[in-house]
Amino acid sequence: MTILINLINSALPAVFVFDGKRVFLGKKLGEKRKSGIVFFEMRRIFKLENLRLKDVKRLAALGGPSSWSALRGELAILNALGYASKLPCALAEEKDIVDLNSALKLIKKNCRRGIILPEYGGEPNITIRNN
Repeated sequence: MTILINLINSALPAVFVFDGKRVFLGKKLGEKRKSGIVFFEMRRIFKLENLRLKDVKRLAALGGPSSWSALRGELAILNALGYASKLPCALAEEKDIVDLNSALKLIKKNCRRGIILPEYGGEPNITIRNN
């Protein structure tokens, strides 16, 4: 079973769970992009579909052009889950994904143990407040 976390694309679900035959989708992320939705959606899917965490074989996150905060939050969740569960992780670039099959192939190819580091698309946009 593979779990794909998404905090990048607000039009897609926050969590995808692939069990080999079926795909379970969480609720759409929406414009707020709150990282907490990932855990709620994973819990909801696992409970609703009677899935077990011990059946998870790999974790992945959807990468791509995004805000620093979204990418950093997504990878923090991915790396924490990977570290705690000792599962291999992958970053799947959104631009390389055509459909769910291509996503799974990419994830399987890029999956490895250890920390996944972000590749930011540019410098942070930090605004300093005037007092």
